[in-house]
Amino acid sequence: MTGDDTARLIYLVILLGAVAGGVFFRRDILARENLRNAGIWGLVVLVLLTAYVVRDDIAAELRPSAARATESGAYEIRRSANGQFLVDAEVRSARGEARVNFLVDTGASSVALSAADARRMGIEVSRLNYSLQVMTANGTTLVAPVRLEEIRIGDIAARNIAATVHRDGLDQSLLGMSFLNRLERYSVSRDTLILAD
Repeated sequence: MTGDDTARLIYLVILLGAVAGGVFFRRDILARENLRNAGIWGLVVLVLLTAYVVRDDIAAELRPSAARATESGAYEIRRSANGQFLVDAEVRSARGEARVNFLVDTGASSVALSAADARRMGIEVSRLNYSLQVMTANGTTLVAPVRLEEIRIGDIAARNIAATVHRDGLDQSLLGMSFLNRLERYSVSRDTLILAD
């Protein structure tokens, strides 16, 4: 917890204490109601403090593909329910940009875009040259080589990235080695993928 977080927390406790104190000391409320109201306010304060302390864990559970910055400057991605690492990234092509949800795939030699994700970036998939033959889990297919201007995950950015566009057969874009090799390191620790630049 940073100094700013601590200051906000103290301010919140003082504010809630003042409100609760105003209710508690009103002369026209019976003592029994005073105790009940104090208990309710105490419960509210406890719930808010608990939610504040565990907010990062809650966010990670609700959006496991959101990269979370660490104190060392690296980013952590939690393993999804299906056992894979999914990560949201901002991707920019020469014609536009889009937020893409990638499956991290160390077995893919390059970044592979689904046709839908490529279209969202402004890439005209019908005009691409599908001339590169690649092996996938579903067999051999033809893909179109492209260059991406930038892929950004938090403060980690790689530019001029080799990628391919799959005309069909790929529902989930893959974050392959043409991006991962640009990092200083990437590693897996239990259910957490760590990316560092």
